Amino acid sequence: MTSSTRANRAFVSAIILLCICGVATFLSFSYLRTSDRLVTHTQEVRGAIGDVESTISLAARARMSYLMSGSPADLTEYRNAVSRIPGELRQLRFLTRDNKAQQENCNQLDTVTDARLKDWEVAVTTKSEGKEVNLPELLRQSISLSSASTNRDCSHSR
Repeated sequence: MTSSTRANRAFVSAIILLCICGVATFLSFSYLRTSDRLVTHTQEVRGAIGDVESTISLAARARMSYLMSGSPADLTEYRNAVSRIPGELRQLRFLTRDNKAQQENCNQLDTVTDARLKDWEVAVTTKSEGKEVNLPELLRQSISLSSASTNRDCSHSR
């Protein structure tokens, strides 16, 4: 084998290795982008869960404040917070649409949240009508339902 043949083979080998490295680099970056999108999606879901929890907590505080004080401002704050909850739950369901198990968790969260909101509305309506509200009993119910909803988180895992 002549030196020019060896040089040609070495050059072709170097080009082949360079192409293999290029393909490996492309695949690595492709996997990195996919992983980055999954992490971003997970953070979006976590943010949506935080929004739901925050709004529910805000509604609960405003409701208790209204039940204790009868303040129209507290009632308005309660109504505003309650009106945002369905939209935030829809957003959470939308973000978890690609995961059947998480959709089931969303169904359970919807059920528990609806039960809480119905109980809250009964108490608020009772107070609005000028009737006496049994705060210790409401607090017990609220703690019970809150514990149930804490176990029903619609988080996204892969």
